[in-house]
Amino acid sequence: MRRWAWGASEFAHSFIKSVEKKDIPWRVKILPLINQVRTAVDWSLSSVLPMFGGMIPGLVNEKFRLTELSYAVPSVMSLLFSISASMILLIILVDLRLAPKPQKQAIFFRISTFAQWILVPFVGLFLSSLPALDAQTRLIFNKRIVYVESKKE
Repeated sequence: MRRWAWGASEFAHSFIKSVEKKDIPWRVKILPLINQVRTAVDWSLSSVLPMFGGMIPGLVNEKFRLTELSYAVPSVMSLLFSISASMILLIILVDLRLAPKPQKQAIFFRISTFAQWILVPFVGLFLSSLPALDAQTRLIFNKRIVYVESKKE
């Protein structure tokens, strides 16, 4: 994951090459460039920002922390997480109803099918967003990702 997230460094190359290509109009080139930046940012922040994003305005702006809107942010975030959780439960119910069921289904299979949906937010955070955020932070501070090669016999 970290190596793939390091691909955010390719934006500079893409931008330079798009500037060099004079025969392609900018209105055609700009959307892929924006999409490249958006996907790199979305990937690394998609799980982190909903969890901690509600705290950022109060930490950044002292005056905002004293407003009524600041006190409403936890309620709004709670509502958003409740809606998200209910959508996950809806997806679980649809999956249980529509997925083909084998004749003999072990209890472990049924539990693991339910558990995979419950684990989606944690897997997204620990196996996708945090490694991508780590790789992109290393990229910002010019710290290389070191890969240790093992000896093959």
